[in-house]
Amino acid sequence: MIFERVQSGLRENPEGLFIATMQGRCTLKAIQHLPEAQEMVQSMLAAQPAKRPTMQGIMEQPFWWSPARRLAFLIHLSDRVETEDREVCKFLKISSRHF
Repeated sequence: MIFERVQSGLRENPEGLFIATMQGRCTLKAIQHLPEAQEMVQSMLAAQPAKRPTMQGIMEQPFWWSPARRLAFLIHLSDRVETEDREVCKFLKISSRHF
C-alpha cells in the first residue's frame, strides 16, 4: 500500500524512485497524511546504505503497531512524563530551600 502510494507520486518523475532518491528529489506527498509511514519510508530511502534501517528496525516502527500497542505506549509515556514532572518539582522545591 505504501509503495503504491509513493510510486503513484513518481509519475511526474520519469527517472524512477532510485535516481530521484540519489538526487534528493524524491517526495513523499502521496503519504503525507501518514506521518509514521512518511518517516519510515524516508529513512528507507537514505542515499547512503549505512544510514538505512535494517528490516528488523523497519518492522519495529510505530507504523506497524496495533491500536492496542499504540495506546499502551501513550499510557506508558504519559505515566513516565507525569513521574518525571513530580521528580523535577520535588528537586526544585528542595533546591530552592538552599538559596
